[in-house]
Amino acid sequence: MSFARSVILPLGIFALLVIGGISFADKEEPKPPDKAPGLAKVIPLELKDGKVRVESKLTTADHRDKGRLCKVYSIRLEEGNAYRIDLRSGDFDSFLRLEHPAGTELAQDDDSGGGLNAQINFRCRRTDTYHIFALALGLPFDKKETDKDKDGAEKKGKRPGKEGPWAFTLAVERYELGKAIPVVLKDSKAHVEGNLTKDDLKDRGGKTGPSKMYSVRLEVNTVYRIDMKSKEFDSFLRLEDSAGKQLAIDDDSGGDRNARITFFCRRTDMYQIIATALGGGLGAFTLTIAPEEKAKPIVLVLKDRKLQVEGKLTPADPKDRAGRGGPSKLYSIRMEAGKAYRIDLMSKDFDAFLRLEDSSGMQLAQDDDGGGGTNARIMFLCRKTDNHFIIASALSGLRFGKEDKFDKDGKKLKGFAAFTLAVEEMEKAKPIPLVLTDGKARVESKLTTADARDIGGQGGPCKIYAVRLTGGEVYRLDLMSKAFDALMRVEDGVGKQLAIDDDSGGDRNARIHFLCRRTDNYFVVATVLGKGPAKEKEKFDGPFVLAIEPQERTKPITLRLRGGEVKANGSLTPDSLRDPTSPGRPVQVYVVELEADKTYRIDMASRKFDTALRLETAEGEIVAQNDDSAEDINAQITYRCKRAGLHYLFATIFASPAKFGPFTLSIQLRE
Repeated sequence: MSFARSVILPLGIFALLVIGGISFADKEEPKPPDKAPGLAKVIPLELKDGKVRVESKLTTADHRDKGRLCKVYSIRLEEGNAYRIDLRSGDFDSFLRLEHPAGTELAQDDDSGGGLNAQINFRCRRTDTYHIFALALGLPFDKKETDKDKDGAEKKGKRPGKEGPWAFTLAVERYELGKAIPVVLKDSKAHVEGNLTKDDLKDRGGKTGPSKMYSVRLEVNTVYRIDMKSKEFDSFLRLEDSAGKQLAIDDDSGGDRNARITFFCRRTDMYQIIATALGGGLGAFTLTIAPEEKAKPIVLVLKDRKLQVEGKLTPADPKDRAGRGGPSKLYSIRMEAGKAYRIDLMSKDFDAFLRLEDSSGMQLAQDDDGGGGTNARIMFLCRKTDNHFIIASALSGLRFGKEDKFDKDGKKLKGFAAFTLAVEEMEKAKPIPLVLTDGKARVESKLTTADARDIGGQGGPCKIYAVRLTGGEVYRLDLMSKAFDALMRVEDGVGKQLAIDDDSGGDRNARIHFLCRRTDNYFVVATVLGKGPAKEKEKFDGPFVLAIEPQERTKPITLRLRGGEVKANGSLTPDSLRDPTSPGRPVQVYVVELEADKTYRIDMASRKFDTALRLETAEGEIVAQNDDSAEDINAQITYRCKRAGLHYLFATIFASPAKFGPFTLSIQLRE
């Protein structure tokens, strides 16, 4: 097994369907700019009778957004309205992005429009001018001008060649949001008789059929069961918060063709329930809301730093929609900041699956087989004292039945599946101070069964070293052992993982090339790949050597713009630093000061290899990267700097195996 040798960095997450918006502080109405971030010319659009449609084409002369050809449009959207934005093309895989002029991304989509078409449904929270990015994924640059059959004849309906153009249609349409019907709970319950008709507004956020929307106030720390039943159509339910964020969705959990959502409310607020039909049916239905007492979180309290409870999953238990969708039990437990916990879910009846959430519902950890066999285990280092929620469920479908029913092997089926849940506060490894002399250190030690477990890694025995590293330096860290497969991690002072490695040091030794961005105290965790001994009481004695030393020849090179530009000649060699985000690829790192609200073009060219560029902030956030935006196999980034400060530029190769040779690098300020 090999771990990715990478610095952990925040990355974007592509959503198939994004509905929602963002609130901004009241400011003077901005003047729509004629250029978007990255020097793309902005094409203004104006809604007429609530809609606009544009036929256009992408060409190789168009602006590139992170390597993708695109056109950028500006459009004024009004508060309180909902808009559907469609990008359709028969020539390329469509991709849409919606931004506020300040550069804040509000929504993005790939294939929600059907096939390879993109669609964004957007609920506008403030009247303003917005940017729509119409982009192409995977244009056929490597295809010939025409497609031919096996006999050499041109195929009908041939696609554009590598020079384009590639046609598309962009459409924006305002649609009316249904007025929510208020529902008032009495004794936490409500019963509503409704009817879906052809005149009802379509549910743009769900199955696009006629729908009724209900608003209801739900109370914190209460579990609600929401049922929609109909004899005339297949019921479909959605639940949104007051901001329009979808929280839950269901089709048939209520039995037959009835929908049911079991919802644990984590914040007192007004919520929207959207009742519609799968497939667009019409007719009468009933909607009921009631508290689900048996689904309330079971409160757990540690005694002598541990606890163990016996439980059962049954067909009546609420489904864990955020997990595997099967029956689940919900537990609440208070955990304290700075303490480490081990959570085990064990069962002989099913393949255990565990999830851990914070009080807001954000998932912190999940596990399937970390406890050995089909048992689940989560090792968790608590960062904030708060109530946490443990969700115990099964990885795959459970089989329930009465005592007179049997499985395929002739074994009687039970009406439940038993499990054991155990939580234990663990001893944390105490950091061992490590002082560098001339930037170097070497430690000989050993891992034993008595050592504390690595909470942030795989749970094996570990030693943790606290060391002060200097900003701007590159360090090589080696963990070597003949007794075990070495695993090494680097964390910052608050425990955030910055790098991890398994076998980069050769054989089963670990090696990390660490670019230190800030002078600070760091933690180096020396541990074993896997969990060490098979049983915790089994003897384990593993000597190791930990070595740290600076790498002067791989130190970042500082660049300074003079007259708005700077040029540099570089070379990638077998001795170059290895890119922490791309195993095995040589890299030269540059440091450059960039100014806010300025646009820069960065070019890297080589005749020896396919170049690649990556630009990061001083904190390690990737703000731009590119492979082939320039001609041939040369890389080019056009970047609009949003915040002044030091930026790190990584000049590397595109593909493995590694290739070496000279390259040129240039940075130009573009007005």
